[in-house]
Amino acid sequence: MSEPSITIYLDSNDYSMLSDPRRRTDSLDQVRTVLQELVHSNLVRFVFSGIHLSEMAPLDTKFTPSATDRADLLVELCGRNAFISFDRLVASELANLVNPDAPPVQALSSNATWFPEIDKVFSPVHLWANTAREIDHAVKERGLNRKQRRTLKRQLFKANQPTPKMQEWLASQNPSSNLSEILSLYPMRPQDAEVLCRYTLGQATQKEAEDAFLESLRDPSWMMRWFATHHNKLTSVTEWLREPSRDMIARMKEMAVHAKELHKFQSILGSEFKADMLTRNGWRAAQDEFLLNVANRLLLHFYPKTPSCGSVELVDKHCPGLSTTIRSLLSSLWNSFCSDPRVPQESDFVDAVHAMYAPYVTFFRADRYMSPHIQKQVAQHGTQVVSRLDELPGRILAMLHSDP
Repeated sequence: MSEPSITIYLDSNDYSMLSDPRRRTDSLDQVRTVLQELVHSNLVRFVFSGIHLSEMAPLDTKFTPSATDRADLLVELCGRNAFISFDRLVASELANLVNPDAPPVQALSSNATWFPEIDKVFSPVHLWANTAREIDHAVKERGLNRKQRRTLKRQLFKANQPTPKMQEWLASQNPSSNLSEILSLYPMRPQDAEVLCRYTLGQATQKEAEDAFLESLRDPSWMMRWFATHHNKLTSVTEWLREPSRDMIARMKEMAVHAKELHKFQSILGSEFKADMLTRNGWRAAQDEFLLNVANRLLLHFYPKTPSCGSVELVDKHCPGLSTTIRSLLSSLWNSFCSDPRVPQESDFVDAVHAMYAPYVTFFRADRYMSPHIQKQVAQHGTQVVSRLDELPGRILAMLHSDP
């Protein structure tokens, strides 16, 4: 079966609007019905990203059960169609910048691989390393000297892996207690957590344990249900979900602050004061310079032995996601220079991060303010940015009917 020709990326708020019974209207019911029918027709595909899940995950202990409804709708529409995490996307785009003959960027995963590398939050090897440290600390408190501690550790662990003696001891413990602890720390489905339990007993391989964890991550509906029952334990998993987009937004806010300071300068010094950045041409040049600087800093991070890039045109060509994100935000920040400046909103920054995926879809949803700023950047890629959810079904159907 051929892949659908139309790819759609919804705004996070769309999943809330379409799944919340308190917001239910005839118009929204109609939109939801059309989108569901389009999915079943196999003529289009909806795609989610880790940024969606980051916004659905709890930011504090005030978890709302409606998050599970949003996740259920996301899974219903998108299935396992997910964009790779934006750190992986940027690395892939930069690979094309370094080598134009490199394979095209594979931004879309059909197996729900939305997540970055898992080493920061989970690894069976890390799990055993932590256990070894805890045991070492416990025996130290019991007064054993260094030689005795080393002897005990050699009996229990070898290269941070449990010895048969350690496995025998673990097998004698209460397996359900071990399973409960794992379920409280990681959003793992019970059948997947059991695989990790078997790994701790030497009855499953490291790869089997890691694959089990990934299978749970690939099920957003399960993850949100786990958050619903463990909202009081904001573990490293929650932090791992939020950190990338939060860091990107923080950097974008720094740019907004600088823009506001420039406008304040103009207000103090009078209308005759006009820094280069306060002219449209100057602002465009500043955008180019900023984008090029960001690209070169990322090159240094991902490919430290690669020479710097001196052409912003090449960055635009080979790194469309990165370019769209930076340029969309800087375009919106121009309004901070107006005589009646608009204060940047939190949603501006979030939409700019989402916009990294806009060049890779047919239809991209964003709010009314950010839509024109994003559209300017992605028109060359054939992407249509839709500012109203209720307009989306008609736009999709019109394109389907226009195809030969």
